[in-house]
Amino acid sequence: MKKSSTFILLLSLSACGLLNRNDQVRDVEITQLNLIKLDQPKEEVKKILGPAEKSYIVKFLNKDYEGVWIYSEKARQSQRAAISFDISTNKVIGKTFIPKEDELEENFNFVFNEKFKEVKFIEIPLKKCIDFSPTQSFYFNIERGLSIAYNRRLKVIESISWTSPKEIKDHIDRIQACQKNESEMIEKNW
Repeated sequence: MKKSSTFILLLSLSACGLLNRNDQVRDVEITQLNLIKLDQPKEEVKKILGPAEKSYIVKFLNKDYEGVWIYSEKARQSQRAAISFDISTNKVIGKTFIPKEDELEENFNFVFNEKFKEVKFIEIPLKKCIDFSPTQSFYFNIERGLSIAYNRRLKVIESISWTSPKEIKDHIDRIQACQKNESEMIEKNW
């Protein structure tokens, strides 16, 4: 079974035990996540995706705070999507989709040859670092703010993320420098 990482800080979130109290939460599909756009207010996100199972405030060492909403798949109790927000504006600054097993978005050929066939990516394989696994490769398109995490050992797409070009550049720099993502997550309903 897979499920290990998503983009930016969401790399370290575990979905185990997220489905403990919110029965009205529904599973997020890629078609719903496609409706979420950067700079969209969080009220609109809630109308599209419903309430999140968990929400966090993320404190970064050298960066503004972010808010993160986590959505899970009920049947497997695994993380399905995450939306990150600028705390000061309450607007979307990133989104991540984690495909289920046997879903088209989990397949490398589908993602690169059909879903994003017009997009040019740069690949950055991971070296052994503090918070990255060397079995992963990341594929980036800076202009579109697109990042794809691929598990080379399991041969599956682990996550597809969208954010700003600046965040993509920062992420590439952290990977290339083996720099740990210094942050603290505080569970908070906001």
